[in-house]
Amino acid sequence: MNDAQHEVERKKHGCDVSCDRSIKELLNQCKHSGLDTIPFKLLCGCKGDCETFVGTGVIKMDGCFFDIRSTFFRVVDFVKGSDCCAILELLCPERCEGKHHGIEGFIRTGACLEVDLKDFTGITCFPPVNAKKMDPKKILCTDSRKKSR
Repeated sequence: MNDAQHEVERKKHGCDVSCDRSIKELLNQCKHSGLDTIPFKLLCGCKGDCETFVGTGVIKMDGCFFDIRSTFFRVVDFVKGSDCCAILELLCPERCEGKHHGIEGFIRTGACLEVDLKDFTGITCFPPVNAKKMDPKKILCTDSRKKSR
């Protein structure tokens, strides 16, 4: 009963989208819903040059390496022996078609990087999604189309 009351109170005065809410939603889902990722952005500081962290990674295609960049991530794991360094996978956003400029989902790139979480001042979590794994050729095509616009 107490938990239910706290849930009602939180919904009344809490955030509609938050890391806490995303984690609870991911953990409380039905096994067949397919949600597997909490996408997030890392914030570098309140002032100055870096507000949203841009991660870089590498994908390999046809024997060649290609740099990719993203501000969206998913946690893969913590670095062994560390409680503050994490392995993150870069995510590519799937943009909404039509007149809206929002994000409807995320694509897993397979490109990972290690970060020291002590270097960040904040995190912005998105609601859980089923992040699709995509062919690197499609990721590069999407990325190059954005640059040519």
